[in-house]
Amino acid sequence: MDSKSLALYPFVTEAFSYVETLGFSLERLLNSRALDSARFRGKERVIQSIGDGEIQKPGLSGSGEEKIVLELLSYPFSRILVSCINDSYLIRRYALTEAESASKLLKTENKDFLVEIANDFNVSITPFDSHFAMHFTDYIKLANTMKDLKWKLVTRRLKQGYVYITHEEVARLLQEAIRDRIQNALPLDVSSEACNNCNSYIDEIKEVLQNRKSDVNIDDMGEVDTESFPPCISNAISGVSTGANLGHSIL
Repeated sequence: MDSKSLALYPFVTEAFSYVETLGFSLERLLNSRALDSARFRGKERVIQSIGDGEIQKPGLSGSGEEKIVLELLSYPFSRILVSCINDSYLIRRYALTEAESASKLLKTENKDFLVEIANDFNVSITPFDSHFAMHFTDYIKLANTMKDLKWKLVTRRLKQGYVYITHEEVARLLQEAIRDRIQNALPLDVSSEACNNCNSYIDEIKEVLQNRKSDVNIDDMGEVDTESFPPCISNAISGVSTGANLGHSIL
């Protein structure tokens, strides 16, 4: 994968390895004036994730290596900011929005590129003329949290253990894998000193976050009365607490 693709999909394993080869220390990422643009872009990624929009991907075609590296470094800085704030709502929003933006871009990529991205998540897909084949175990793993009935296995074309899906459906399923990877890795273990160095960015994000929470009344949900749940919901909650996967059985 070339450096431009790594900057657009910075959550892939190869991107982490590539950043290490660049030799940027944490201290340099947090304080170097030469990386002001990377830090601004990292803050922008987080703020864009809080709203209803998407994380805007820059046009890197024909860009010099410096612009590509700055875009690539903005991702670890955004993860540092999210980790310093350590708010569960922000973590979920950030992971979801990064994944949605990547999924939108994946829909424009060629088949071989989708196969490469899928392999990074240990998902095997085989391209055909106009479709892909994905083993049903991978399909269930990715689709189990998706509510729409069209994603239920019983509604899909299944042949010899493989589910046949379109290019856009592969991109949508990979969105779930991307979201899980990003969300499960947060918060990072960031020192208080490092967080203090980011205070100007953090304060701005916290203000946007609080306004967003106020708009959707996240802080005013009140206590949930579980005794008022109908039996089907109570049984579902009981199943989740024991580790059951309900995505393909609750409906």
